[in-house]
Amino acid sequence: MSRETSAVVLGLIMMLVFMFVSLSVVYLLLNPVGLYFISAATEGLFATIGSMALALLAAIAGGWVCAAIAGQAGTPKVLAMAVLVLGLLLAARVLTSGGEGMEREQGATILPILNVLTQGWQQSWIVLLSPFIGATGVLAGARLKGS
Repeated sequence: MSRETSAVVLGLIMMLVFMFVSLSVVYLLLNPVGLYFISAATEGLFATIGSMALALLAAIAGGWVCAAIAGQAGTPKVLAMAVLVLGLLLAARVLTSGGEGMEREQGATILPILNVLTQGWQQSWIVLLSPFIGATGVLAGARLKGS
């Protein structure tokens, strides 16, 4: 495997690990009750801004790792394109799933964690914007490294 290919793969792995660790920490800090309490004020604000901020930080970290390993200016652009293409493929899958999502019982305020993880949904504009945020973050991370 070439150095450039390794840099792209390790950049993607860095993004995955960053998201897993950061979301696990958020879950532990807020606990299931605090994290999944359903209300208009907390659901939109925390879920949208918080997850987008973490995704941007993950992309910046992935771009930095990619640039540090590759040593060439073009390699982080390949990672950014991979993030964009994979993100748009996932967005297409999510947007064509037929609107299936979480079922909430009347009066329910707390969703079980497994229901949230397996049946969660996002607004369409978030699903479409996320790949572009990821690709931009990768390029920003590479620029921080100096590629």
